[in-house]
Amino acid sequence: SAWRGDTLDLKVAAMGETVAAILDVQDSKVHVRLALPGMLGMFSGVIAGALRSQGGRLLEDHSKR
Repeated sequence: SAWRGDTLDLKVAAMGETVAAILDVQDSKVHVRLALPGMLGMFSGVIAGALRSQGGRLLEDHSKR
């Protein structure tokens, strides 16, 4: 993983698969681009829907709870 300004290049590996992501952090939103390998590509719609519906919650500050 590496930050370039407001952009995070991220790679996550699990269960033998690696997902590459680019997160562009802006003042009012975060733009996420994912490269889903092989069979994970079949779930792109589900993953996109989950990020849209739960993404805001993931970005909340939970440290004050």
